[in-house]
Amino acid sequence: MPYKIRIRKKETPLIVQSETWRNKIQRHTRWIAVGIGLASALAVIYLTFWFVRHRTEERAWTLESEASLLFHELPSPLKNSAKAPDSKKTDLPDRLKKSAALYDEILKKFPHTSTAPIARYEIGNVYYAMKEYDLAEKQYQRLLDTPSQKETFLSLIHLKMGYLKQMKGDYLSAGNHFRTAYEQKSLKNRDQAGYEMGHTLETIQKRNEALKIYKEVSEAFPKSPWGIEAKARLLVLTSASPPLEETPSAIPFPAEAE
Repeated sequence: MPYKIRIRKKETPLIVQSETWRNKIQRHTRWIAVGIGLASALAVIYLTFWFVRHRTEERAWTLESEASLLFHELPSPLKNSAKAPDSKKTDLPDRLKKSAALYDEILKKFPHTSTAPIARYEIGNVYYAMKEYDLAEKQYQRLLDTPSQKETFLSLIHLKMGYLKQMKGDYLSAGNHFRTAYEQKSLKNRDQAGYEMGHTLETIQKRNEALKIYKEVSEAFPKSPWGIEAKARLLVLTSASPPLEETPSAIPFPAEAE
């Protein structure tokens, strides 16, 4: 069998290879410079955008902290005179107005920050505390109309809307909002939403539905204050005579329920 001789390929010396790359670089120097310049420009733009975004978020959170302090933290009685409770009541309206102004500033100046949805939710709460129910409802509804909100956040808003509708005498809408919040498994306040749904059904004389919800809440949350209250209402309704539908309610019913 003849022996086949392999011919080894002639290796290109490293010096020649380096000269080849050098020639290629020299021929494309302009395009390489353009590429480096473009990459540098993109890096500068990204860093500038990140810095501006970070500063904007920081300023928005600063305003939110100030507004939250005014809304949620009452003045310490140690800083006031012996009439501390009276001074708190006198000071509260001004604090609420200042808090609302700060939240409004966030919504106007920083509407695209992560702070904006919180500011809108909180300004709704401030308006609610000020008994400006129409303004509060407007802010809550804006959040409900934004599909990108987290499920837990939306559930809290439905809970707030339920109370708002109760205050305005619209018990049918209130019940729907409480139901929506109750059906969201991620809501930590499901016991509260469930009880309030039962209470609303009881108010508009839907006794059987109220009994069902009270039973669910009392069994699902036996140690919760809302679960305990639901169990108490369940006992009252099941032992009520005459039935609830035949007894007048102390709370005025909405026109839809008549």
